[in-house]
Amino acid sequence: MGRGRRAALGTRAPRGYKGAPSLLKNRPPRMSHVILHPLYLLIDWTLDAVTFVVIAAVVVSWLITFGIVNLRNPTGRQVVRMLDAVTEPLFRPIRRIVPPMGGLDFSPIIVLLAVYILHDFVDGLFHYLGVI
Repeated sequence: MGRGRRAALGTRAPRGYKGAPSLLKNRPPRMSHVILHPLYLLIDWTLDAVTFVVIAAVVVSWLITFGIVNLRNPTGRQVVRMLDAVTEPLFRPIRRIVPPMGGLDFSPIIVLLAVYILHDFVDGLFHYLGVI
């Protein structure tokens, strides 16, 4: 019993001891973090923007199909042209492989799935590198 007590007393910090000063608190960030973190943010924001634009294109196509958006309106026509110009380069290669079936176009779903997988891969890579 005495032996355990002495061991416990020996491992206790002296009164008033606040610990060693932390060198990590005031340390500047690593150069890899300075370079790679903005790159990660750029990739992350780009993938989020692609997701937003694909969903917007799908919703607008539904609104046109149901007659809610009129393409005779110049503003509506410009929005549709802009969304088509941005999303068609993403959808076209997928439509060559998986054509629309029964009036359903699966290319936006495949693009969103690919963006999700790419986003997950990028997150894992930058976590592995210690950037985020």
